[in-house]
Amino acid sequence: MLDWLSENATLVQIAVQGLTAGIWIVYLHLLLAGFRRQRRSNLLISRAAGAGDRAHLMVSNLGAEPIDVVSVIADLEFEIGARRVGEGTRWASRTAVASDRNSDSRRAADDSLQATLKGPLESGEHRDLGSFADLMEAAMADLEPDGPEGALRGVALTVVAESGCDALLVAGRQRFSVVEMQDGRRAWLPRSARTEQVRAGRARRALARRLDAALRDEARRVERAARRGGDRPGARAAPAGGGIRDAA
Repeated sequence: MLDWLSENATLVQIAVQGLTAGIWIVYLHLLLAGFRRQRRSNLLISRAAGAGDRAHLMVSNLGAEPIDVVSVIADLEFEIGARRVGEGTRWASRTAVASDRNSDSRRAADDSLQATLKGPLESGEHRDLGSFADLMEAAMADLEPDGPEGALRGVALTVVAESGCDALLVAGRQRFSVVEMQDGRRAWLPRSARTEQVRAGRARRALARRLDAALRDEARRVERAARRGGDRPGARAAPAGGGIRDAA
């Protein structure tokens, strides 16, 4: 045995070096995987307090890093009935942003953290984003006057957040089916037990573009409202100097 080792010392040394390098590669891979797992965002979106319109949408930060919720995007599915005999049912999709500008002021107006969708979340914390009725009211207000005339049958709610350890937005998505009950109430049924994590770079950049477009739409609506207000009878322009007059 010793004679064989001495005769093949070079091969043995190469094999030992290769085995050592392999062990280090596996060890570094495990370290890198653990580091990436620690920094990876993980949002949990769930329904709480029932299944009807007054049920609440909850978001929890299960990642190791803190995040800041910036918006909720609603992708709505509408069923539009046939307009003529023989015409089948049609489906229409619309996208809306449920944000502070159109959120329901009844949401704990005395508590600023409960009156807004936005805010920071430390690891392990959760946030109440409001009832489904309030979120849909905000989404429909964002759609007006372009909302389709049909019955809401489904919605995909995407919670978008900023993360200090990532240059792109982080997001989670949960899809719900909307079922109309015989008494006129609606039930919001999750289509999956798990939250879809939006991690692809292209999808996250697309979310950023959608939020930018929503801000531009908001600016156009404010400009139109300001022009309509300026055109009303009796409306007067503000005096020069911001309306401040020197004391006599």
